[in-house]
Amino acid sequence: MPAIDCAKCGGKTNTAVAHWLSPIRPDKKAHECYLRVENGIWVKGCGWDNADPVYEKPSLENYLGKKA
Repeated sequence: MPAIDCAKCGGKTNTAVAHWLSPIRPDKKAHECYLRVENGIWVKGCGWDNADPVYEKPSLENYLGKKA
């Protein structure tokens, strides 16, 4: 899955773990990220609190602390 920059925090994220659609930004950045990579490890992103607690967060939590 493609890597993408987050417009909100400037972090590196992935299209699978970020809000980047509806609408697609002209600069091709994500609107916010639910997870981002810091020093090669997945950490909570700037949009973590906005991730759906029933569907998104349980699956995203599996990646926290793991190598990207």
